Amino acid sequence: MLIALKIHSIRMADKRDIIMLCYELPLIKDIIMHFTNGPKEKIIEHIKELLVVLDDNTLKDSLKGVYSINDKIYKRTMQNCRQTMTEIKNQIQ
Repeated sequence: MLIALKIHSIRMADKRDIIMLCYELPLIKDIIMHFTNGPKEKIIEHIKELLVVLDDNTLKDSLKGVYSINDKIYKRTMQNCRQTMTEIKNQIQ
């Protein structure tokens, strides 16, 4: 539920939180369930915005500064987040 709520607001702090919440692969069906009453187009737009941020080279320093993570955790969370957001986007389109 927290990931779904953060996708709705999608501030920079939310983007960082979503990424870190993906350290363990979230249950995609549970996230999607929280989107049933929301504006699908806006949710897809926010997910696309997050996917763009995942390719930003400055994100690593931002996450490390806020969460004090190492390279192994960074790599895992980024992969899981990219996979999760792509699957969600594909399923709700």
